[in-house]
Amino acid sequence: MASGLRPPDGFIDLSAAYTSPDNAFVNIIGVVVDLMQPTKTTNGRDWTMSFRLLDRQLFGWVSGSEGLSIRFFRADPTHLPKVQNVGDVVLLRFLKMSTWMGQRSALSNYQTQCIVFPAGRIPEPSFAIAVQGRDKIQTLGIEREKENFNLVEQNYAISLKKDMAGTAADRLRKFKDQDQRREERQEQGPPAKKQKSNGTFNPKFKLIVDLEPRTYADLYGEVVKRIGVTYGCDLYITDYTSNPLLRQYDPPDKEAPEDRDGDIYGYTAGASKGNWKGPFGQLTMKINVKSPHAQVANKILNEGDYVLLQNVKTRVTDAGPWLEGDMWPDDISPEKVKVIKLEGSNNAVQLKALLERKAAYWKGQEARAAQGLREENNKAKKNGKKKNKKQKQETAGAQAEDESSTTARKPSTKPDKNPHIRCSHESVPLSNIRTILDPNNARHTNAPPTGDPYTMPFINVKYRAKVRVVDYEPKSLEDFAVPPLPEEQDESQDSMAWQYTGTPNFEWYFSLLLEDATNSKDHSRVWVHVQHKDAQFLFGNDIKNPMDLRAEPRLLAKLREKMFVLWGNLEEGGGEGLSNLPFECCIQEYGIEMDEEDPGKEKAPLGWQRMYSMFGVTIL
Repeated sequence: MASGLRPPDGFIDLSAAYTSPDNAFVNIIGVVVDLMQPTKTTNGRDWTMSFRLLDRQLFGWVSGSEGLSIRFFRADPTHLPKVQNVGDVVLLRFLKMSTWMGQRSALSNYQTQCIVFPAGRIPEPSFAIAVQGRDKIQTLGIEREKENFNLVEQNYAISLKKDMAGTAADRLRKFKDQDQRREERQEQGPPAKKQKSNGTFNPKFKLIVDLEPRTYADLYGEVVKRIGVTYGCDLYITDYTSNPLLRQYDPPDKEAPEDRDGDIYGYTAGASKGNWKGPFGQLTMKINVKSPHAQVANKILNEGDYVLLQNVKTRVTDAGPWLEGDMWPDDISPEKVKVIKLEGSNNAVQLKALLERKAAYWKGQEARAAQGLREENNKAKKNGKKKNKKQKQETAGAQAEDESSTTARKPSTKPDKNPHIRCSHESVPLSNIRTILDPNNARHTNAPPTGDPYTMPFINVKYRAKVRVVDYEPKSLEDFAVPPLPEEQDESQDSMAWQYTGTPNFEWYFSLLLEDATNSKDHSRVWVHVQHKDAQFLFGNDIKNPMDLRAEPRLLAKLREKMFVLWGNLEEGGGEGLSNLPFECCIQEYGIEMDEEDPGKEKAPLGWQRMYSMFGVTIL
């Protein structure tokens, strides 16, 4: 039932909402898995409340398994959603998607409607017949809204509660435990001040060897790799203990192509040897780190550093299955960072034990390498006499064969695509540019049951394509980094006090003209915009945050080097005699509302302009 449960007409599942572009309006239904009671906003005029919704589709996602955050703002607190408990099912219409500090959320606005199905009033699916017809479930909400649902939507709410019952129950127990601990602390009064200790007592501390799925743990480890990803980073850590649930990393001489990981270690042809420097075996664990922890990890951690990661949630991936860890915002203190870099002078016994295990591991590796070298030398000596005996004949034969092969040798064929560029979502099939552009509006024409067909200005859809870059804007690389435009803030954003002081003085913004590379006869082209966060993902960890490129020649040179990998000699030749390899990328279609004074607005469908952006691609 989990996989076959589909939202009613007019609604989308939470994973689809989670990936919708900013400012898109969505209708959703979900189960409450987290709840914060109403409070006054910082301006003192409005009231706000927030909660998280989850369904089976979003629960299976790495980036959304903690739920989609819903934030409501109302001048009258009685008009806020009547969510009472974890496990309630909430139906929402006309929410607006947004992203702040890498976290996806849905915001209310003046037209948002909300209906709450209290968990205690939702029957089991087998008893749903009791609430058919006139006997609808008693709901909570504003009077003019709470009866605005049909039986299909009600049946979905009943099935969704059943589908997510175990998850909601786990969360409810967790919050009750938190409330109980909070009450106990209040009864006991303020805790006595403790002396610092370097003892080992920490009930949540675990070695990697002791980890199991679906537990929380504090981990001491060495950073093996740190990879920046959209909205976070991936940390690969080891404490030099082995766990059979972890991914196997073999030495380069034993690695098979099909065993390569899906990241930069084994993506480029021939790059697997040497990219993974160890430790080998099942000693390294991947941790998916999100905001606010990711900002600190990306800033302070490098390969070889030692780190304490607190409250890591373990789980088994669907693809492997392998054991991985997740670090999300803290439920009680979302702004608290739980990534702690350990300096060499740290005297924690956990770190001392880790260093001892590390020394023993690499000592054993050196011994095995030396043994292997001795065995190779003995084998070479044993075969030496046989080789010397036939050396003259082999030399003569090799010369003749070399002359023959030189005559018959053909030029090497050009690679099919750029091996130094990686694209996400490899399971999604490729689309050609003409299909994406839809010049005849076949996919953009909507024929309602009543009324005349009309052309939609855009649809929220994403593609993968095989392309090459044939032009770019602006023409000067120095203009690829620009000062950010001041954002227009609506009342809800002001009341949230979303004034992020860490906004950079410059941000990436440029456009690329992409030409179809899937069909030699079709050279359709499309302009795509590369926004700041997608540009950072494109450049990876090799390029730091943007600055004034006219004042930073080293950063400009690094940018030029990166773009050369992407577009070849495009900058030097200006498009003449272009020599570059195709690559795969993701393209997202979206729309922007045209200004009233724009002369082309009258001709544009509904006054909106169709746009495209590139994302999900990294230059290695």
